[in-house]
Amino acid sequence: DNHAKPPNLASVWIMTPADGVSGADFEAAIKTHMAWRMEAGDPRRWQAYVVHAGSDMNRVWVRACCFNWADQDAYEKWAYDSGAFTAYQEQLGGMVDSIEHRYQEINTENSKWNSDREPYYYIGVTKWTPNPAKIMQLGPAVTEMSQFAIEKQWNYSWAWYRSLGEEDNLHLAVPYNNFAGMEPPEMSFFEFASGHMGEEAAMAMFQRFNESFWTSEYTIYRWREDLSMPREDD
Repeated sequence: DNHAKPPNLASVWIMTPADGVSGADFEAAIKTHMAWRMEAGDPRRWQAYVVHAGSDMNRVWVRACCFNWADQDAYEKWAYDSGAFTAYQEQLGGMVDSIEHRYQEINTENSKWNSDREPYYYIGVTKWTPNPAKIMQLGPAVTEMSQFAIEKQWNYSWAWYRSLGEEDNLHLAVPYNNFAGMEPPEMSFFEFASGHMGEEAAMAMFQRFNESFWTSEYTIYRWREDLSMPREDD
């Protein structure tokens, strides 16, 4: 079964604990449920994240990557056949006030993710709200900057994605192994671009990108290995 494109979808569940549920009890229930999924042979390795800097710090994000749309049918069948929903309700559901589901559609062509440096303990995510008047230049602007960075070997990892199931958006995820990695690089991406194409061309490129948005927000997520399933064996 030869897919032309690499799998580019992630599934994300966002759980908010109910009032009066302690963080410790909530986390213990997540661990119980993750252990059940491992035992039941869940074909996905769900990874848990919490907000380290940003809002909604009591929520837990649980994410599995990467698959194609066609894989989702088989996964839904596994979830149904295995009794995963019932297990979730019994082990965890009673503690959850609200749950949201998103698919993240990753722009693999314009992303560069160095998996050799995993596991990444922190992920910085910028979320932009596109400016409808300039929406046509958004895709080309992302492609222009990303292909330049890939071609000139900008030495960082990044992933662009859209979150399906919410208002129009664009996200950029940048992973870090530790806080020291968050120090701004010696040379900013703008300086790097200016060095290769000249300052005027770099400014024009950045402007095409920046004009495409209304607003942005930045959140730092922390990977919770203790609440996650073991990663795939290499």
